[in-house]
Amino acid sequence: MVRECALGLLVAGLVRVSTGAMMAPGVPETPEGLKGQMSAALAAAKAGDNEKLGQLVNGFILPEPEAWFKDVFGDETGARLAEEYVEVAKRFPPDATKFFGQMASKEGLEIVVAKLDKADDKEARGLQRSALGAMKKPVPLYDVRFVGKDVRQSVWSFVYHKAAFRFVGKMKRVEAD
Repeated sequence: MVRECALGLLVAGLVRVSTGAMMAPGVPETPEGLKGQMSAALAAAKAGDNEKLGQLVNGFILPEPEAWFKDVFGDETGARLAEEYVEVAKRFPPDATKFFGQMASKEGLEIVVAKLDKADDKEARGLQRSALGAMKKPVPLYDVRFVGKDVRQSVWSFVYHKAAFRFVGKMKRVEAD
């Protein structure tokens, strides 16, 4: 077993096993868990570790989006959202990598995570309210904000799925076209 900064790897949601492969042991389903995933990606960007950053960014991609969206939103709305997500997911890795690179240069940056359980949550934005209200099988959405002296950037929305937080995007197609 390789003993590399065990706490840092745990926060990143990754451990190195004797084969050298990376495995996800599970990230806590809490705002702090998502903050840990974000912090790990930011740390990789600051260190210039593009390989690790790429692994972390790709870990945010929702596996089997069609099944997840249909399970949570029902067949009709789920199909629309899955179609939207497939397009968003294609752009997510390069966009997120660039974003973390930009945030890495910011001083005094704080990562703020809000858990949104209900459509009327005061922290929820319009599309998040619509998505939460349209869910047939409600799951919390998580909103991430990077806040600093000269920056206030939001990345939303995330869900907890398969032992990690996954990016699901803004879900613009939650309402019928």
